[in-house]
Amino acid sequence: MTLRRSGCAVASAWIMASSVLAGAPPSQAQVIDRIDTIAPYVDDCVVRALRGQGFGSRDLTMRFAFRRNGTIIGDPAITYSSPPRTEPEQMRFIAAVRAAVQGCAPLPFSNQLGAVIAGKIFTFRYTLTTEKDQPP
Repeated sequence: MTLRRSGCAVASAWIMASSVLAGAPPSQAQVIDRIDTIAPYVDDCVVRALRGQGFGSRDLTMRFAFRRNGTIIGDPAITYSSPPRTEPEQMRFIAAVRAAVQGCAPLPFSNQLGAVIAGKIFTFRYTLTTEKDQPP
């Protein structure tokens, strides 16, 4: 599976990230203390959760906010998804993405970062490419 992220928006300020997720994925045990490490952390969770589910190539944009303790406020809003091949497949894809994001929470924010980003909306845009019907 490959993932390309075109950027992460926090409120109205854009924080541009690499167009290809590079380098070692963040450790799930680390403390997140910088805003530019939130997107790679979430990316790692999403990629691991969707690997092998056979969605093929899909574009996706989602928005959500965090509480200061790293939990997600409400359900992630999917604001764009590639046109569905079939309605059941689309519903399965959306459910899998939401479950992947919820499975990442709570993110291990430092107290300082949690206080700064609490309630701010993050927008993640992905191009996910997986082999169709590839076993996990």
